[in-house]
Amino acid sequence: MKANKADLLFGEQTLQQRSVDLLRSAGLSEVLISRNENHENTDYLVDIYPNKGPLGGIYSALKQTPNDLFVVAIDMPLLNRDLVIRLLNFYDQQKVFNKKMYVAHFSHSPLPIYIENNPVTQGYLHATLTTNDSNCSIKQFIKSCQGASLEHPQVNAFSNINTPVQYNELCKAHSIK
Repeated sequence: MKANKADLLFGEQTLQQRSVDLLRSAGLSEVLISRNENHENTDYLVDIYPNKGPLGGIYSALKQTPNDLFVVAIDMPLLNRDLVIRLLNFYDQQKVFNKKMYVAHFSHSPLPIYIENNPVTQGYLHATLTTNDSNCSIKQFIKSCQGASLEHPQVNAFSNINTPVQYNELCKAHSIK
């Protein structure tokens, strides 16, 4: 991107502030932020295993809090409160029937994801992050965990920004300068 995505503006807010506000609007009061740089800022989590991608941040967050995690990608500005609440409710409903369920996400999109904070999840992530040549992708993590996926009608809400062209196109499509 040639810039940190978290600091990109989408409307009047940075993508990071949009994500924080989204999570809080859905009733999640504790918001942890993992970023690849600027670790001198005490508001951000420092990855225990740096340069391991999103799984490194997820593992660090699991070690930081006893709570389960609801993880969003910073580069999904169209994600909305209704979808976050829908996934949270889906996890709660599914957990009643499957006591071993550790993750829930929307089908066809690894993020956002609800992750149960337990020794099994932490153990898997620790082993993955400390093994050379292991697959540190969220998709592989999901395949390895017990969980459930939820169909979603709002496919465009999961659009993410990976290039300046995608960022400009998304801003243009939503009349954002």
